[in-house]
Amino acid sequence: MHQDQYQEAIDVNTPPERLKLLVKESTELAEIVSKNPNSDSELLRELAINNHRVIRLGVVQNPNTPVDVLLSLAQEFPKDFLLNPVFPFLLLENPHLAKEMSVTLLLKLLEYKELPELFFSGAVEHQNSEVLHSIAKHPKTPLVALEVVATKTRFDYQLGQIIAERKDISLKVLENLAIHAAVGVRLYLAKRSYTPSSVLEKLIEYPEYSFNFRLEIEVAVAKNSNTPVYILHKLIADGHFKVKQAIAQRCNLQKELIVELATDYRVQLVKLLCENHQISTNVLQELCEHPHLRVRQFVAAHPNTPVKLLIEAAKIYELRIFVAENPSVPVNILHELASDSREDVQTAVINNPSTPGFILEKLALNPARDLAIAMHKNTPSELRPKILERLAGNSPFTVRTFVAKHPDTPAEILSQWAKSQQGLCFYIAQNPKAPVAVLEELAKDFLSDTRVCVGKNPNTPARVLEKLADDWEAEVRRAVASNPNTPAPILEKLVKDYQCTILVAENPNTSATALKHLEGLPGFEWYLVRHPNTPFDLREKLLASFSTSYIELDRLYVAKHPDTPTDILEILAKDKDSIVQKTAKQALKKRL
Repeated sequence: MHQDQYQEAIDVNTPPERLKLLVKESTELAEIVSKNPNSDSELLRELAINNHRVIRLGVVQNPNTPVDVLLSLAQEFPKDFLLNPVFPFLLLENPHLAKEMSVTLLLKLLEYKELPELFFSGAVEHQNSEVLHSIAKHPKTPLVALEVVATKTRFDYQLGQIIAERKDISLKVLENLAIHAAVGVRLYLAKRSYTPSSVLEKLIEYPEYSFNFRLEIEVAVAKNSNTPVYILHKLIADGHFKVKQAIAQRCNLQKELIVELATDYRVQLVKLLCENHQISTNVLQELCEHPHLRVRQFVAAHPNTPVKLLIEAAKIYELRIFVAENPSVPVNILHELASDSREDVQTAVINNPSTPGFILEKLALNPARDLAIAMHKNTPSELRPKILERLAGNSPFTVRTFVAKHPDTPAEILSQWAKSQQGLCFYIAQNPKAPVAVLEELAKDFLSDTRVCVGKNPNTPARVLEKLADDWEAEVRRAVASNPNTPAPILEKLVKDYQCTILVAENPNTSATALKHLEGLPGFEWYLVRHPNTPFDLREKLLASFSTSYIELDRLYVAKHPDTPTDILEILAKDKDSIVQKTAKQALKKRL
């Protein structure tokens, strides 16, 4: 290549005809000509299909290359295509240029960080999900483009989630997601603690078609601390009970919302409000003279209501039952209310968890209240058996099942029922204080479910468990294997039953002999290393095995275990996992 030819090829003033001739001289000249901006489009089209890569590279860098040729070469040279000085002007001339590009080319271009804003305005018109995902992830995507992409997320949960999790998005983008996104994204926004109030408004303004999804979003918005008060009022007016329940449990619940919930037609909402212990005493004092009776009843029932207000409320006919339900009410007021002539007030006193035993004993004179008194935690121990005996008389079957399972039921009743009430045998077998003689008989019951309950019962004697360990029904044998009172010799027999092996391994009463049997079985290593009766040498062997595991949690367990040998701890102190390493070093330090 002559020097004068080189000068001609590089000179921007060389006529296009001469450049065509120079291309034919050599590959080197063709490479230079491909970059010359004075090369005409016809020549550049020819060079674009040249076999030499450097020549095609020169064409894609040439500002005079036709658009269609640039696009055809851009896939091979995406970075050089973007760096071509004509690229920004192409976007100005045709803002939809990116839309006309192939999906493959667009994905390649979107891998580069420095992209002009105009490029995104065309790219967002694509419907391809991969392209939209790449735009959503791109650090330089302008907010205007994200606003458009956010409207295309209805059937693409991942796309919406990518945008929602970005830290640099505008309020408008979030609002578009709240309107157009898939239900999962909308629910994510509803639950997020820092979601702006206007976005929460959009979630309610544009409800889901599915009732269940709509309800889930409304509940999340009702719980969100950023939700505006007027939206909460709207949810109370239109909402499902679960939505109102969520509002009733909010922190810092405004007084006007309390009033609206307390006056709701659903009586349960008053009880839900009473469960909100963050409603202050000051608010309750302000509401104690509210004109609406339901509000005053709520105040009388709330555990934060001052005692002086409860004393006054107990004098008012419409409020007495609510005072009787209040767990914070003083005993002297409960004692007074227990003498009320109204049955519903006396029942409320019985159902109050704070009612002491002597008041319950006073109210136990009426057999209609027996079940509630029998279930109360404060019922005196000498009274409960009498109540249960009364209930055993002519009560419905469901009440008798309660009596059959209750540990304070007199043994005579259980013995009699075991002989005469076949339907109650299953429940008697669950009673932890069932007489041994009764359990012996029930162990022979033809129903396997009853025998299973006997096998699990802590009061079942060893001789009965030994017989049940040979039962033909696997579930019965498994019940015996899970019983912590099963003697070790029986467990040594059951450990050989493949249907009981795991339960024997978990039983705290399993002997070292039975555990030795599990040593060779795969999958029992964790049961053995954690069991208190595992022989020391076997535990050390297992710890040594876990210390070389590729799972970090296994090695961490070894580092924490008090029986791990010092030499293993020294190895773990150099572990590649920093947490394992730190734990092992701390364990070694304690042993010094």
